[in-house]
Amino acid sequence: MKKKLLYYEILMFFIANGLMFVLHDVYKETNIHFLSYISPVNESIYEHMKMVFFALLLVYILFFFIVGKKYINYWFSRFVSLIIAPFLVMVMYYTYSGMLGYNILWVDIMTGVLSILIGQILAYYILTKTKINPFNNVIWACIIMIIAIVFSSLTYNPIHIDLFKDNQTGRYGI
Repeated sequence: MKKKLLYYEILMFFIANGLMFVLHDVYKETNIHFLSYISPVNESIYEHMKMVFFALLLVYILFFFIVGKKYINYWFSRFVSLIIAPFLVMVMYYTYSGMLGYNILWVDIMTGVLSILIGQILAYYILTKTKINPFNNVIWACIIMIIAIVFSSLTYNPIHIDLFKDNQTGRYGI
């Protein structure tokens, strides 16, 4: 069972990364309003955190029906990944660009890939090594949906701090 689960986790990693690349430009290219809730609307760090979050969330929803129903702690393990991965995008970007004084496109891309990788590793570890779940899957799924709503709403009501600022245009949000 663990070998099959590991296969699914690796598959999720690749699908989430592919989806991340699609999400990056889908709103800008289509200008479909609904896509602004899950896709970046500008080049701010926050919008890239949102992109990683939703790439993972969409994959996790799909794989819940394939493999997740078998695990009582599936959504808890995904919750941890969905919190850690976007956070790592921010930490890695500000760390390396702060040290260099500028950003590099391929390093920016790798921050997204690495954050998804680390999130997947943590989710797999939690799923296979922990059996204690203080809440059930429904409650964790609801908490994740609340976080998704907050992520989306901050695109339209951004906080005026550098995290939300598009350094190319100087604008915040949409």
